[in-house]
Formats: sequence, C-alpha cells, structure tokens
Amino acid sequence: MRDPYQVLGVSKSASSEDIRREYKKLARQFHPDLNKEPAAQDRFKEVNQAYEIIGEDEKRKLWDEFGEVSTKPGFNAEQARAYRSMGGGFGGGGGVPMDMDDLLSQMFGGGGGGGGPFGGGGGPRGGPRGPMGFGSPGEDVRVKLRVKITDVLQQEPVSVSFLRPDHNGVPVSDVVKTRIKPGTPEGGELRVRGKGGHGQPAGDLVIEVRYALPEGARADGDDVVMDLPITLHEALAGGAVDVPTPDGAVKLKIPAGSSGGQRLRIKDRGLPCKAGRGHLYVVLRPTVPKTADPEALRLAAALDAFASAPVREGLGF
Repeated sequence: MRDPYQVLGVSKSASSEDIRREYKKLARQFHPDLNKEPAAQDRFKEVNQAYEIIGEDEKRKLWDEFGEVSTKPGFNAEQARAYRSMGGGFGGGGGVPMDMDDLLSQMFGGGGGGGGPFGGGGGPRGGPRGPMGFGSPGEDVRVKLRVKITDVLQQEPVSVSFLRPDHNGVPVSDVVKTRIKPGTPEGGELRVRGKGGHGQPAGDLVIEVRYALPEGARADGDDVVMDLPITLHEALAGGAVDVPTPDGAVKLKIPAGSSGGQRLRIKDRGLPCKAGRGHLYVVLRPTVPKTADPEALRLAAALDAFASAPVREGLGF
C-alpha cells in the first residue's frame, strides 16, 4: 500500500480541508465515468482508499502512529501500544531482538513468516497461519451495490443479495442487510466481516457502493451533475423552475438570456460525504419542441432575426 499522503499529494501536516479538497480534485480527475484511460479506474480506487484512511480523524491518527498495519483486520491499538512499550522484548531468532514494527505486522495481519504471539500472522486474507493453526482463510466476495442517496442519509438498512462459495466451493445464495456510512464516496467500499467464502476465518463481503441517480445525472466526486431541460422561453426570459433533488424539489432561478451548457449550483444537495454533503450542479439544456407545425417554424425563423451575430461565426479549424 502506498502512503496515503503521497497518493493524495498532501503533507502530513495538511488540514482536513486540504485533504478533502485534494481528494475531490483527484476523484474527479480519475473517475471512470469521466476518464477512460486504462489506469484511471485503479487510480480512482487508490485515491478513495487513501481518503478512507486519512480523511477520517481517528483512522488518520492510527496511520500516523502505526502505519499500514493499522488498516489490517483485527488491529488493536491498545495491544499494539502495549507490545511497543516492551521495547523489543521478543526474540526474532538467534537471540536477536525482533523489530517492533515487524512484530506488530505479524500480530495484526501483515506478516509473511510465522505468526506473532497470538498466532495472527497473515491476517484473514492470506499468509501463513501462526502456531494456533487456524487453517486456510476464505476468499473475499466482491459485489457492486446501487443505493439511493436518501437511504444513506436516513441510514435505512439495504439488502445485498450475492453468491458465496461454501466449503466445497459451490456458490450458494445469501442476503445481508447493512447500512451505508454517510461518508462513503461513489466507488467506495464497505466490508462485512465473515460473509465471504468458507474458511478459517471466513472471507469478507466487500461491497462497492454506487449511487442510484436519475437519468441525465452523474456523480462527480462528492457532487452530482444533472442535465435540466428548459424551454426556449425560460432560457430567454428567465424565471423559477422546480428542480428535483434527493431532499425534494427546490425552486431554481434561471437567469434571463441563459445558454445551453450553463451550470448553476444548488448547495449541499449532492452525495453524502465525510464533510457533510456535496453540491448539485444543474446544466441547462434549452429544448427545441419536436414539431413541424408551420406556425412553430415561422416563430423560430422570426427568432433568428434577434441574433446579435451569426451563431456559427468564428467556427473552424
């Protein structure tokens, strides 16, 4: 795992707001819906993983104190501090004191050799078992889940249906109910312990969260960008229109003389995030009536006379 500070391009002294700002910039840059480069999806996941660690105060403190081992399943900060305080009192072999970071890594799931004092080497996702001999760990099961923004905001439990291999490797159906943390970003992951493949211990169910958005809307980091059809009259004269949001319809003022592609912001109506809510950005899309009625065509031709300049003036290569 790369250092999350390096992944987000921030210093260890960066404020929470600085970290959030860099995360949003990178998440927008590498979002798979916006960036079709082959490596963008992996980079997007790496950025989300880094923000999951240092975007949350408690996890950030543990990372700063213990490093990568603090992200391992079963990590216990109090136990880790107790063993560190012993100052190298465990032998690594041949009477040579074991490096305490290596010891902590073996205790809480990152080691490669034998297990630590509690036989926890390797953790639930691989690596040799310690002297307690737990056996082979189960595989993780990964699923994608589309959730409503309102379910996350209201902390409604959601059902996840999936297939998991039994002790013979045969896929069997299962269902779990869980709640999605409000700070979970688009593409973020939620882990349900012990609901993966059969093993000792069982693997985990890893849920990749995707937000269910209406047609014409898309996630952009913590924000939502939505196309809003408006009439030609609304574009010319302006006015107030109803705009659907996850929290109910709101009145949005359309400036007179608006053009297609113009963006307007509705504050704090985007995706749930660690800092609260992203924003909803509305993209105005003036819509031409689908008609061949002669009167409509006459009126459209009359509108052309009010153009201040040819609409394709300056167009070329």
